Parts: sequence; C-alpha cells; structure tokens
Amino acid sequence: MLRGRRHPVEVAMTTNEAPLLDLRDLRVRFPKRYGDVPVLDGVGLTVHPGEAVAVVGESGCGKTLLGLAAAHVLPPTAKASGTVAFQGRDLRALSRRELRRVRGAGIGVVFQDAMTSLNPGLTVGRQLRQVCKLGASSTPEELLDAVGLEHSARILGARPYQLSGGQRQRVLIAIALARDPALVIADEPTTALDVTVQRQVVELLRGLQESRGFALMFISHDLALVSEVAARTTVMYAGQVVESGPTAEVLGRPRHPYTAGLLNASRSLEERWPDLAPIPGHVRQPAEFASGCRFRDRCARADDACATRPDLLAGGARLLACFHPLTEPPPRPAPARVRDRAEDADDGGGHAREAIVEARDVVVDYGSTRSRTLAVDGVSVTVRAGQAVGLIGESGSGKTTLARSLLGLIEPAAGHVLHREQDIYRLPRVARFRRLGRDAAMVFQDPRSSLNPRLSVGAVVRDPLTVLGIGDRRSRDATVRATLESVGLPGAMADRPVRALSGGQLQRVALARALVVEPSLIVADEPTSALDVSVQAQILMLLHRIRAERHLALLIVSHDMRVVRFATDHVAVMRGGTIVEAGPTERVYEDPRHPYTQALLAAAPTLHAPR
Repeated sequence: MLRGRRHPVEVAMTTNEAPLLDLRDLRVRFPKRYGDVPVLDGVGLTVHPGEAVAVVGESGCGKTLLGLAAAHVLPPTAKASGTVAFQGRDLRALSRRELRRVRGAGIGVVFQDAMTSLNPGLTVGRQLRQVCKLGASSTPEELLDAVGLEHSARILGARPYQLSGGQRQRVLIAIALARDPALVIADEPTTALDVTVQRQVVELLRGLQESRGFALMFISHDLALVSEVAARTTVMYAGQVVESGPTAEVLGRPRHPYTAGLLNASRSLEERWPDLAPIPGHVRQPAEFASGCRFRDRCARADDACATRPDLLAGGARLLACFHPLTEPPPRPAPARVRDRAEDADDGGGHAREAIVEARDVVVDYGSTRSRTLAVDGVSVTVRAGQAVGLIGESGSGKTTLARSLLGLIEPAAGHVLHREQDIYRLPRVARFRRLGRDAAMVFQDPRSSLNPRLSVGAVVRDPLTVLGIGDRRSRDATVRATLESVGLPGAMADRPVRALSGGQLQRVALARALVVEPSLIVADEPTSALDVSVQAQILMLLHRIRAERHLALLIVSHDMRVVRFATDHVAVMRGGTIVEAGPTERVYEDPRHPYTQALLAAAPTLHAPR
C-alpha cells in the first residue's frame, strides 16, 4: 500500500545554530590520474540537525565524491584539502580509531548499488549481526521491521541475490541506521528501481527521518524526487557548487543557467513539450575541465568574463556563482499536440502495417516441474512496422523475459512467436539467429556491462557485421563510422576504448551497435534508467529522430512512465507475467482502467516547484 506523499520537512534554524556537517573550501585531487586539477574545487556545504539537503547534478559532477568526502571514505589515491567538520570535529584530523567510532554511529551511508554494496556470499542476517555487534540499539529483526520488511526470518536467511531490488535497498538502509546515526548520506538510493518501489523507498527514508530525527544528505540526479525530499538543494557542476538555496526557490526560480537547463530537461519530458530540452554537450573529464566557469563551454550566456571563475555569492537564502544569472524563469512551451494514434497502426491507406514480431499466447516458465515459476503467462502482443510499443511494469513483471522471447533468446513453453508470420521457434537455432540478427536488434539495459570495456568502440560496433558476414573489412569500417555519426558521435571515436566513455556516450554506442545491421526492429531494455535527466533527454530525442529517419519499429521496456509516454504509440502494462491493460499510449495514461495502471501512474514522481 502506497501512502500519501510527504512534502520536505522545513527545519527551523537560527543563524547561531552549529551545523551537524560543515564542509568548507573542500578540494579533492587525483594526482596520478588528473594531475593538479581539483575534481572537487572549493566546495562548501552545511547540513543542520534533522535537515534534508539534496545535492544534484549530472553524472560526473562530483556528487558521489562529495558524499564520500563527507563520510571521509575517499579512495587512497585521493588528496584532499579544506575542512570536513562533523559535530564540530574535523574528520581529517581524527585517528583511524576515532573515525571508526564516527562512521556508523555518527554517519550512516546508503550506497548507490545495493547489489554491489552487500556481500553476495553472506546472508543478510550475518551482515546485519556484524553491524549490530559494533554497538546497535536494535536487533536485526527490529531493524528489518523498521524498514518495512516482513517475514524477517526468511529475509535474514537469504543472500542478497535472492532478494528483489527494493528488498536489497531496504536492507542497505537498515544497515545504515543500525547504530542510530545523526546523519545519513543516501547516494542515488532509488536508481534503476521501478516506480512503485522507488516511491516506497523515498517514503521510507522520509518516514524514518521524521521518526528518528537524523539529518539526510540526499544525492540524486532526479529533480522530481529532490523536490519531494529536500528542504534545501545544492547544485553542482564539474566539481563546483554553482547554486544553492531552499529547494522551492532553486527549482521554482533558478538563477544559474545550468540549474535552468536541468529543470527544462526534466520538465520537457514530464510536461510533454513539443521537443525535449537537453543541455547541449556533456560533462567533461576532469583533465578537460574548462578554466574559469566550468559550465561556460555549454552555456549560451557565456562571454569572455566567464574565463574567470565567479565567486559563490550570497543573496538572502540563496548562493550563486554566475556572471550572467537569469532574472526570471525561462518560458515553458505548451504541451505537444497528441497525434491521432490510429495513424501508427496503418500504412496511411487504411491497411494494417506488416507485423514485424508477434507473440500469441506466449508462456515462459522457469524451474522444475515441482517448483515452476511462470515468468510470462499467456501474453499476446504485436509490434508493427514503424510502430513504437512500450512494455511497462514493476521489476519481475515479465517485461524483459517477453522481450527476449520475441528476439528468439528464450523459447516459450507454450504459444507462438512470429517474425513476419514465420514461427521462429520452429526454425533451427542457427537459422533463427541469422533471420532475426539481420532484422531485429537489442539495446541492453546497462551498456557498461553489455559492452566489452577492453575493446575499441569500432570493434564493438563492427561485431554484428562480422558475425553475420556482412561486407568486407573496409566496407565494415566505413559503415561503423557512418553509424556512429548517425547517433551523434564523431566517426573518429571508433578508435577510442569503450572504458573511456561517459554514460551518455556508451548508450549511443550501444544504439549504434544495434543500428549497424539496419534492422527493422529495435528492442530497448530500460534505455535511460541509469542516465541523468539531460542525457536521458538526448537519448530519447535521438531515438525519436532515428525512428523517423529509418522508419524503425521500437519495443521499449521501461519502468519510467514519462519515458514510455514520450517515446511510444501503444503501451502494454504487465503485472505478474500477464498484460493487465493495453491500448494507445495517450488513452491508457489519460484514462487508466486497471487499478494497477492507476497505482503506477500515481506513484510516478512529479516535479513540485512553483512557476
């Protein structure tokens, strides 16, 4: 059961009240990797007792590094200067024994990825007991109950990989709260979680903060969540604070062009602007940071004055570092006109478009006859030429399993999967892959794990051409460079190693790899789930453009309700392996019939900021 949304708790503070956490002129360098360039450059931040403060910015802006510095758990290669004071004591001056007393008892950390943060070889109970032995006031069972996990005996006996994403995140929160810390640092605690679990985790953090009274440092790139969680917000770009103040003012009346750009990228998707509004370019690597204002190479208002770094100046409750601040909120276009969805099902002459792939009463199960789990249960769905279909639902609803079955990767136990009216699972395995390999391609959820980091970009994109025997080496190289350019990357990037790319660049490479064989259908599994809002807008606009240019059919698997609404014509809502509601996207969103669809839409975060 989802509870009503809370609004950020305002903490009454006097000017004489000492902050719980006080960072002043913090600089962090990595000399072996970036030389003398400060990755965090003169950062200041305060968090008062009981207060919720958000730190926002794109990937690569230093948010996570700031959280590590606040807990004084920087990597050994980092060189830090400045002040990191907690409860009036400079953590950088404490001994290791004193620091161990502060961590856990004074500062708890909820890391970004629960799967990699928890030990997969130990049960949850053993990991909780290890923390409790250090001086917890609650038992492991009481901690699990506090974070809303029922059946504690089963959870305590399970290993992390046996739990769902939401359960793992709750366990991580329980560990962070075990010793009743005064400050909790939550680093992207809802990334890649589906919308209802995301809502539950956010409500859990807010509820625990109110009941236990700890301060919260909330690190996120999701402005909608920030608007619901934090009373104060600090905006970072490339390791520098560019704007700070009360959340309602920062998000409602942004002064810095970067803050306004983040808001436009988020609002353009949420409010269905005619075109999404990503910030041009991307955050540079530290070795390539611009001198002066680090945002100036992406800012339309920049001039010669911006070659000098602006001071972070106070104006009332606001802090701002900009020579050319905005004086009023940027204009917001009217929502895009909703197209007649009927045009997406026919070819313009009243004839139904050809079905690229079709599932008919597909059943996919796992396990033995004694313990059988139905991942997909009697599902039928069709993707026609030029059409964009969305599959939405929570984790475990069967979305990805169905998508992989449509691509010939998971054979169903019952039902039929047709590719251009041919039942693909009646074909020999090699013939099936050759047939689908030329006409359908998949963009996997996490490009960092699906692309080989040891290879060059060119080798990764060229691989499907080589496997399918398309062209010779020279023509393949030319095709690779042309495809990279079609997704907005320079052809010369073919020579760069995959490991050196940013998240947005990796997603473009994954899309180029799918497009290189010129398929009729692309299946995109959570194509924007781990991307910040501006890069997300860039990728969605790219998909929109390429779909129009190539007359592509798209099947988008996602739990992000905004992404599916923007990118698709037809949507199917999955729960427990079945489709509970389907139809034209706008009809389903404007007039949802099934209670589960209504719950998904109600749980989606929205940006709360006055105009």
